[in-house]
Amino acid sequence: MTLGDWFVRSAGKPIEFDGQTVHMSHEWAVPEDAQGAEVAVVRASPRVRHGINLSARDMTLSINGHLMSKAIVWTDAAPSPFVVEFVPPRSPGALGDVARRRIRVWNSWDDGSGVTHAWVGNAGILIDPQPNKVVRLHCSDGGGEIDFESLVLDIKMF
Repeated sequence: MTLGDWFVRSAGKPIEFDGQTVHMSHEWAVPEDAQGAEVAVVRASPRVRHGINLSARDMTLSINGHLMSKAIVWTDAAPSPFVVEFVPPRSPGALGDVARRRIRVWNSWDDGSGVTHAWVGNAGILIDPQPNKVVRLHCSDGGGEIDFESLVLDIKMF
C-alpha cells in the first residue's frame, strides 16, 4: 500500500509510518501579530519538479506583489528563501475574524508530464519543529518509493 492508500483509509488524518507521524499537509493558526513567512528550500531532489502549495483562510497572501488566497510556488522558478506576506482584510469582517487566520502548506510535483500531482502515491510530510520559530517540513513526492528528503523546507513566520 502507498501512503495515499493509508490516507484514504484514515480520511486524510495523520498516519503512523515507521514510527513517525506522516501528514498530508501542515496547517497552523497565524498569530495576530504575524506579518508573513519566509520559505527556504533546504533540499530538492532533481528527480521531479517540486511545487510548494500555500492556502490561506481569513486573509490574503502576497507573493512577489501578487495577491491570492492559494498559490503554487515552483522551486525551480522562485528564489530561496522567498517571502509570503499575510495581508489582513481591508475592512473588519470582510474575510472573517483575524483570530481565525490559518495557513496550509503541502507539496506537489510535476514528473515531467506537465501535470501537477499532490496527495497521491507516496506523498506525505513529516513536521519537524526547529529552534527560532522555524518549522522544517520533510516532504515525500508521490512517485516511486517513500523519500522524505525529496523536498525539505524551512518555514519561519515573522
